[in-house]
Amino acid sequence: MQGNTEQQQLTLISQLCGSVTPDVWPGVENLELYSKMDLPKGQKRKVKERLKPYVKDPYACDLLDRLLVLDPSKRTDSDSALNHDFFWTDPMPCDLSKMLAQHTQSMFEYLAPPRRPAAAAAAGAAGGHHHNHHHQGHHGHHGHHVRAAQHHNPPPDGGYQDRVF
Repeated sequence: MQGNTEQQQLTLISQLCGSVTPDVWPGVENLELYSKMDLPKGQKRKVKERLKPYVKDPYACDLLDRLLVLDPSKRTDSDSALNHDFFWTDPMPCDLSKMLAQHTQSMFEYLAPPRRPAAAAAAGAAGGHHHNHHHQGHHGHHGHHVRAAQHHNPPPDGGYQDRVF
């Protein structure tokens, strides 16, 4: 989720994790900015529902769901996350050095290069958006190109948009 503003980021979080309310996060109303932000109301939690098409392992889906709990006091901490069944069920973790050695550039989405024109056109046709490759010449850093494309092509309803890099 990449909101261009704090307000948009909170909207995207609410659309995925549900509305931020005292019911799901007791005490949130006491935070200084809670009453000053325009938080979406009535949003249902959709983490597992949205992840299932992409994350086939039910343990992985459950772990991500626990890590994305809005209330910090109920969110899984790092120790509990590392002891989650996801890490203790087959297939067990193995040495990834050979696989990772094949990647010659960053896979971090902010630094990832823009998608190939054919893939971008297909994604644009499917999502009703197109990427303007004109921006690449003006932004030497690939991350800025990705940000520029996102900035100029927001989802039509201002909502959550799945991205695959």
